Amino acid sequence: MANVITCFRLTLIPIFFVLLVWPGGHSEAAAFFLFAVAALSDLVDGYVARRFSGVTEFGRLADPFADRALIFAAIIGLFIKGAIPAWALAALAGRDAIMVLGYMLGIYLKKPLVRVNQFGRVTNFYLMAAIVLLLFSVAFLDLPVFSWLFYIGVVLYLTSGLVYIVQEVSLLTEAVEETIA
Repeated sequence: MANVITCFRLTLIPIFFVLLVWPGGHSEAAAFFLFAVAALSDLVDGYVARRFSGVTEFGRLADPFADRALIFAAIIGLFIKGAIPAWALAALAGRDAIMVLGYMLGIYLKKPLVRVNQFGRVTNFYLMAAIVLLLFSVAFLDLPVFSWLFYIGVVLYLTSGLVYIVQEVSLLTEAVEETIA
């Protein structure tokens, strides 16, 4: 069931993106709604997977991919709309690119390097919530406080990325030492 919810979230992403960047009309309101539904589905699929022992290999890969794709679609769309600056887009995309490289390195070494931690989960939740509020601001009323909440989310997200990098370097060092020994 959790994998169905994840796949549902993946199908919402391109629709959300098109609605967000669509010129004119009230498509931003629909984009706000779709993003909120997709973000909530992330909470639901995680709960369902853990509660009903439905954690699968597909879910371990697809769920974080869906999270990254949803956030990436949002930040690209918000950048196109002029709601966020280029540095925020570059910082968030750069953080995720480094995380993907670490994940791929772990696959190559046959040792998972990226291990999700509670801080990463909380920062992901905060960033999604901040994006929901920023989308609300874009769709309905422009409140600068929502931009500042988003920037706090960027800082938290980057900080969690640094925590993961420290973990990855430690695990990579262990993997190299095991290979040499």
